[in-house]
Amino acid sequence: MWAARVPWTAAARYAAGACAASLAAPPPTDCDAPPTDCDAVRRRLTPIGRFALLSETRDAPSVPAVLLELGGAPLAARDLERALADRVAPASPRLRSRVDAERLEFVEDLTTEEATPVVMDCARPTMDLPRTIARVLDLPLRGTLEKRPWWEALVWPRGAGTDVLLRSHHCIADGASFGALFGNLSDQREEIDALLRQGPRRRRRSRLARLLRVMFGPLVMSLRLLRAVLASLWMVVAAPRPPPRRRGPRTVAWASDFADVALLKRVAKKLAPGATVNDLYAALVAAALRTSVSRDAVACAVPVHLYGGALPPGVDVGNHIGAVVARLPLPGRDEAAHLRRVRDGVGGALRGGARAVVAYHAARLAGRCLPRAWVPASLRASAGGCAVALTNVRGPPVALTICGRPVKRVVPFLPPPPGVAVGAALSTVGGQATLCFNCADGTHDAYALVGAAVAHWERLRAAAGE
Repeated sequence: MWAARVPWTAAARYAAGACAASLAAPPPTDCDAPPTDCDAVRRRLTPIGRFALLSETRDAPSVPAVLLELGGAPLAARDLERALADRVAPASPRLRSRVDAERLEFVEDLTTEEATPVVMDCARPTMDLPRTIARVLDLPLRGTLEKRPWWEALVWPRGAGTDVLLRSHHCIADGASFGALFGNLSDQREEIDALLRQGPRRRRRSRLARLLRVMFGPLVMSLRLLRAVLASLWMVVAAPRPPPRRRGPRTVAWASDFADVALLKRVAKKLAPGATVNDLYAALVAAALRTSVSRDAVACAVPVHLYGGALPPGVDVGNHIGAVVARLPLPGRDEAAHLRRVRDGVGGALRGGARAVVAYHAARLAGRCLPRAWVPASLRASAGGCAVALTNVRGPPVALTICGRPVKRVVPFLPPPPGVAVGAALSTVGGQATLCFNCADGTHDAYALVGAAVAHWERLRAAAGE
């Protein structure tokens, strides 16, 4: 997810503790289901999981997906099923449970066969892969139709390799947490775990700085959160309206390995000092939208992972995100000036993570307290006016293999929330960046958006002299 961190580690610990408390809540005692069902272990969905399940629509399912393009010898579906069952499913009871959509609970009553990961061996697609995936993204999960877990894998053979599409409902976990969980599927899982245990490097503060932080830290954080609440409310009122929607089929497209991550960083810092890869990525998305939007700016929804996109050791898979709504300026003739505006606008909204914490707890409150019929309206009131949702999925810097097959690229598909036309995702794995667009209908064409984004990247690169 977007690589922003919350202000003060106490906020992250509090958010994680709240999620864990919701998951560990005792099962309801007023069970009116059949006796065999009452005997099953039941766990309530987290408030954000409940919010995701109740706010989705038929045209906008809350099902993140990721495509793994594997090289080497073809990977058999049975081998992948065994690897998922041995390495991924044991990570959380949610992955071995069905979902009771009426009672909003995970139910751990599946037999060994039913709890086996859903892996479907698909025939070689008759159309190109993007169009095939676009059709699959509109299909319900098999677990919603049968008594199975709500996550699955589809396997397509490809000449000298295999394409694997992993899908999971948002009520199980957010996309970044679920993607991080699949680090267990790789052959480098021990190396990845070692990197996570190291954690981010922290600069050593002086004794005076530590004392001031203890004394004034709570006050500073309270002021940041108050400012974040006011800014979030103002964005809901003053956000630019999205362009009118047009009917049409879903389209997806991506640019594989279009840039080296180190090059992205150099170009960003040369054109806009202090800009990050995230700012540059948002500028590319804005340039892509410019081809079909005539306004000066649009509103964007940015899911922010509270742990920076990776699950630290000891943190359970779950919904550790808050979605920040920000103003995304569209480019003019000066690419460098536009990047600076994006750095100050979108980057400023995400900096420090206070607005992400506010959004996280607002979604928890809505998911826990609002009546079912009000949840979709609350989502439309907050993010429904956005033209695009964008996320950055950061993978490990090392090359990955799964069952001995090299992972050539990872393509995430961000599901646009109800009312939002486009989901954009940037993935960085092994030092290479891949850009993907998921267009929910005919308002935008994913192929045109990818072409415009890559063309703008070449202009930025030339302007930076790279």
